[in-house]
Amino acid sequence: INPETKKEYRLNFPVLTISDIVNAQKMLFKKLEIEKVKIIIGGSMGGMQALQWIIEFPSFVERAMIIAATPQHSAQTIAFNEVGRTSIKGDPRWNNGDYSHDSRPETGLAVARMMAHITYLSDEGMEQKFGRNQMSVNNSGNKALDKEDKQFAVESYLHYQGNKFVGRFDANTYLKLTKALDHFDLVGEKGLDHSLQNVRSKVMVVGFTSDWLYTPSQNKMIAESLQRLNKNASYLEID
Repeated sequence: INPETKKEYRLNFPVLTISDIVNAQKMLFKKLEIEKVKIIIGGSMGGMQALQWIIEFPSFVERAMIIAATPQHSAQTIAFNEVGRTSIKGDPRWNNGDYSHDSRPETGLAVARMMAHITYLSDEGMEQKFGRNQMSVNNSGNKALDKEDKQFAVESYLHYQGNKFVGRFDANTYLKLTKALDHFDLVGEKGLDHSLQNVRSKVMVVGFTSDWLYTPSQNKMIAESLQRLNKNASYLEID
C-alpha cells in the first residue's frame, strides 16, 4: 500500500533494481544478526543477485556460485522481455496497470510467461522432450481424431506453464522485475573489471552449453574478468 494514497502502488511502484533486492536481503540478515555468510548461490536472476552481493558487500560473502547468469542483458534478451511486456499491456483487462483483483490481464501475462519459458529451454532440450509429438485435446468418445483435434505436446506444455503462472504472479510485478533485469549492467562505460575490482569472495561461475539466453560466453566473461583481477575464481561448463 502506498502510504501517501492509501491505495495499492500497482504500476506506480518505484523503479526496482537488482541492487535494491540485494540491499533488502542485507537488511534481513542484519535483523537476524547474521554477520557473514558462507556462500551465496543463485541462478539466472539469482545469479545477478549473487554478483551484486559480492560487489556491494565483499567482506560479507565468503563464497559465491553464479549459475547461468550474465553481467548485462543482450539486445536479444531485452527484446524477448519487451515482447512479454507488450503482451501484458495489450490485454483488454490491462487498464494501464489499474486492474482489479477479479479482472486481471491473465491472457497477456500467460502469453508473456509462455514466451519467457521458451527462452528457459534449449532447442536441443525441447526436441528431446517434445519433438513433434501430438496429443488429443478432444475427449469426446473414441472417434477418429482430425488434425484440428490434436495439439503438439510442446504447445500443451507452454499453455500449461502460462496458465499455472497467472495463478501465482502479478502482471505489474512481472513488468517491474523484467525491467530490473534489463537495466542490470555491470559492464557500463567503465567495463566489467571496474565493477568487480573489490570482490573478495571465492567465486565459481557455472554455464550450460545449450543455454541460448545466458550463453556460456556471457558466463565465461564473469570468470575471466575475475581472473584478470587475480581473484579466486573458476568456471565450470556443463554439457
